Amino acid sequence: MRHRAAIEAHLFSSIETLFSLEETVTLYDLANTYFEGDATANPKAYFGRSKEKRSDCPLVTLGLVLDGSGFIRRSKTFDGNVSEGETLEVMLSGLGAPPGAMVIMDAGMASEAKVT
Repeated sequence: MRHRAAIEAHLFSSIETLFSLEETVTLYDLANTYFEGDATANPKAYFGRSKEKRSDCPLVTLGLVLDGSGFIRRSKTFDGNVSEGETLEVMLSGLGAPPGAMVIMDAGMASEAKVT
């Protein structure tokens, strides 16, 4: 996890060069996963809204940005109690996407306050 960002940047740069990919952001989605037990050793594990209806277990939230060809541009592990809308700006910053790039997201993240 410590080198995740550097590895992702290197891999995407290589893939972009090999396949002449355009710089667009196509899909952003979140998932969460729960822990059986306390997960006290994981600083991101918090009780939150579980998509699996496991409100009795601590969670972490996983975010993923894919390009138009399905290649991973960026991934991030968020605290388990983060709301979906709060993650979008964090994930899109630093991608180098051109202004006006299309972002496809589900209803959990889309709000007028976030989409400007």
